[in-house]
Amino acid sequence: MDVAIVGDISKSMKSDHRSKLIVLVKSLVDKMGVSREGNHFAIASFGPYAAINTNFNNQNNYKAENLKRVVNQRFRVVPTKVGTRTDLILQKDVRVIAVGIGSGIDQPTLLSIAREKDQVVTVGGFSELADEMNTIKSKACSDRRATCN
Repeated sequence: MDVAIVGDISKSMKSDHRSKLIVLVKSLVDKMGVSREGNHFAIASFGPYAAINTNFNNQNNYKAENLKRVVNQRFRVVPTKVGTRTDLILQKDVRVIAVGIGSGIDQPTLLSIAREKDQVVTVGGFSELADEMNTIKSKACSDRRATCN
């Protein structure tokens, strides 16, 4: 399965939120696994700009430790400008599952990102997200084009 992680690095993300995001993505990599023949990850970030930090074909990231290094480096960046550019990600023909974490979730924004209500997942906190990974994977794998391990 190809999994794209798009991390919010906008100024609205506090230091502790960034740290939790990094731990979460690293845990996801460990839980799902990554390899040349199995799951592949792409890492993108958005704030006042959107950037693809590594793509599915980057063979260096078929090793979990290399992928985790990219996550650690890219999701710690704090931009100097204000704003977000989720619109750049949404121009692509990809299945998007929007995940909202915390009590201040903006449901209309998540829906505009995911495009479909059944592609939105919300949880109360980062610690609860691990319990929802099977739900997220099921949503991702329900696409007829998806190949899931």
